[in-house]
Amino acid sequence: MTATTSRTETSDEVVVEPMFSDRSLPLLIVPAAGADVGRWAEANRHWIKSALEKHGALVFRQTGIETPEAFETFVRRISPDVADFKEESSPRHQVSGNVYTATDYPANYPVQFHTEFSYSHEWPMRLFFGCLHPSDQGGETPVADTRRVYERMSARTRQHYIEKRLMYVRNYNGEAMGVSWQKAFGTTDRSIVEEHFRNHRVEFEWGAGDSLRTRQYGDAVYIHPSTGEPVWFNHGFVFNPLAIEPEELRSAIVDSYSEEEYSTNTYFGDGEKIPQEFVEEEREAYRAVSVGFRWQKGDVLLVENMLAAHARAPFKGSRRIVVAMAERQSRSHVKPVLNATAP
Repeated sequence: MTATTSRTETSDEVVVEPMFSDRSLPLLIVPAAGADVGRWAEANRHWIKSALEKHGALVFRQTGIETPEAFETFVRRISPDVADFKEESSPRHQVSGNVYTATDYPANYPVQFHTEFSYSHEWPMRLFFGCLHPSDQGGETPVADTRRVYERMSARTRQHYIEKRLMYVRNYNGEAMGVSWQKAFGTTDRSIVEEHFRNHRVEFEWGAGDSLRTRQYGDAVYIHPSTGEPVWFNHGFVFNPLAIEPEELRSAIVDSYSEEEYSTNTYFGDGEKIPQEFVEEEREAYRAVSVGFRWQKGDVLLVENMLAAHARAPFKGSRRIVVAMAERQSRSHVKPVLNATAP
């Protein structure tokens, strides 16, 4: 079976078809009667890699997964190099082994589009989301092709981000929907954290009450290491308070904290503030190319992290989505885009 998906494809074990006729992602994979989609996935890792590079995201349906342990087993059949969460920026907790909850933000607030750990020196190339229990209403995990996001940004905006790069400012104080440094790095030893910062060129300063502030720098657009395509791969949007929705939450944070106290913020690399018009252009680009689908129990969404950004819609009722990461990539092994006219 090839990764061509302009039509439905069927083998003895699975049916493969686009989930949406007008979008390239996600690709839907459903087992044929009596087939084990996990066993099929394990035997077809090369096909999955090719399909991910083409589409950015796959959905495995009717997996029979009901527990975090079964989810991790499924993940390892596709990607044995499962990673743990380090240097996290949003609240979550470990469920089992290398399986974690999705972001523990209040159900009525959306999580904005982002590419996981794109602010860090190292990130997972693959993200797995498993649905153990869908919400009663909402709670989708929309995905957006980062190649298409890049294409929709104006040449002027692209070039500004490319030339100036980005500076991520974080306050590890557990406030404003953030996390403490002890939680983010899994230690209470300052020296371990400081060594990490020095090794990865992160500027840091300790404050009162065991608080910590950091500044780290990164590019906004990279060349994908396998496909050679430019991708919009950064945390400039989700870390910026101007991107927070709904408006009442954004206003509450702005009114309650000074700019120096925000748990996260984003500037251009020279310290220039990112203007609201750039934030809105990025928001519109994500919205224009994104798609969401209704979770079904047992669904597994596999995202190629550099090719597809993800978000979370507000929801009502109980929702249990678990997450695993795999296949680490280092910033030192990828190249940034240097000109906004990159094809």
